[in-house]
Amino acid sequence: MTATPWGELQQLCSHRLKPGPGNERERVDRNQRERVYAALVATVAERGYASTRVADVIARAGISRSTFYRHFDNLDACFLRALDGIAAGAEATMSAALESDGVWDERLRAYFAALIDLVIAQPAAARLCLVEAYVAGPDAVARVDRMARAIGRRALRVFEESPERSGMPRDVARAVLGGLRTVIMIRLHDGRVDELPALAPELMDWALGYRPPPVPLGVPDSAPPAPQLPPRAADGPCERILEAMATVVAREGYAGTTITEIAEVGAMSLTTFYDCFDGKEAAFLATLDDAMLRLLDVALPVYRAAGNWPHGIRDGLTALLAYLSSDSATARFAAEAVWANVPGALSRLHESMASFQALLAEGLRRRSQGSSVAAEAIGASILSLGYEDLGRRGAAALYELAPPAAFVALAPAIGAIEACAVVNGP
Repeated sequence: MTATPWGELQQLCSHRLKPGPGNERERVDRNQRERVYAALVATVAERGYASTRVADVIARAGISRSTFYRHFDNLDACFLRALDGIAAGAEATMSAALESDGVWDERLRAYFAALIDLVIAQPAAARLCLVEAYVAGPDAVARVDRMARAIGRRALRVFEESPERSGMPRDVARAVLGGLRTVIMIRLHDGRVDELPALAPELMDWALGYRPPPVPLGVPDSAPPAPQLPPRAADGPCERILEAMATVVAREGYAGTTITEIAEVGAMSLTTFYDCFDGKEAAFLATLDDAMLRLLDVALPVYRAAGNWPHGIRDGLTALLAYLSSDSATARFAAEAVWANVPGALSRLHESMASFQALLAEGLRRRSQGSSVAAEAIGASILSLGYEDLGRRGAAALYELAPPAAFVALAPAIGAIEACAVVNGP
């Protein structure tokens, strides 16, 4: 049985109302819509939205096709209405936690706990919002982003009211909230929701451990010079496919990319393409692996040259974001791994960040009680901040995120005062 915000589907269907004497039309319509929403959540949890059809939903909801189309123009419209219902319930629950009595830390902890409790209690609905919405298209993504911003604004207000956190840079707060969301999203995507109860206390300790810097974080006047990557070791057809794949996906999105177009951009035949890869999905994953390795080639030499851990993290992030600012195709391609819902892509992206997380974990272990969970959350925060700004302002401004990203990475290990000095220093 799949839990949904409208109740368990079988129970809803057993209490369905039929038009007739004693049943008001609006009550009947509401009952029908709730059954459809519950059926949609349950079906998408099992099959994924890309494989869900109207016929699947109406069969489980126990309504006719004509009744479905009386309520909704199409399946996408139904999905959006279900998202709105889930969002309204989540916002009400979390707002109640935020407005409860107690000191600031208790209220913020209750707020974050309410989010995690909702995911644990309603994993299918949470997956619909945080994973499947990225399959449903830009309207669904926009709705989820609006929901996330609304949740974030409420948390930011309490941050501002907290004497210990007043003056927290907005980008730092956005990153922390986005990191929590991304850690949860990865576990929903991978079917590892059962890990969240054990992780929740550490995640909340990490999120609530930030304090504002003593002075404003500096903002770069202009983009620093972008590091130059060495050419690939080989320049054969497979390497040309990687370059073509990144170019086409950045322009068209994964869904709009075709193998024919990849072959045309790569100046090769379809036969040559299939000699290298089984299909579009395999080529996408290989291109993602290549992009992540090349980004490490940008950041790691700078990190190693810095001489110490805090400056290495700062300089590595600065170089990475400067490179992405200069290479919008790579930046947009990496963003596709977050929301294109290519099987394995999000997990692959997460695994590709393991080297960066290992560097963070090393510093955290030496300087604080930070855990691998904190390192994962910091990596997720920086990823989320970059993804959000890429959508809002484009790749060219990503370099401006280097100071808040470095502060997010360093503060748990060395504290807000020293982290600020490193970020603003030479």
